[in-house]
Amino acid sequence: LAKQEQVLAQLQKARTYLKYAYLRSTANGVVLRKLVDEGNLVSPRTPVYEIGVYPLKVKVFVESSLAGSLRLGEKVLVKVRNLKVSGKITEIEE
Repeated sequence: LAKQEQVLAQLQKARTYLKYAYLRSTANGVVLRKLVDEGNLVSPRTPVYEIGVYPLKVKVFVESSLAGSLRLGEKVLVKVRNLKVSGKITEIEE
């Protein structure tokens, strides 16, 4: 009986630790940067990811030969790694 209680206590402890194995964000967005490696031990206040929230704002540098063909309000497709996001040009700096 004592052994069974010990095993049940260990099981409950493992279930409690498992609850801390998942990360959830309160914001809708995309991961911009991973700040810790898999397997690292973190505390509740440790930043793990840098998240960009919607609407995303992307600053892009283009070749001067292309700059003249860009117009405010023009729809564009921005591709960063495997993520493709459609948007529009809201500002042009010269």
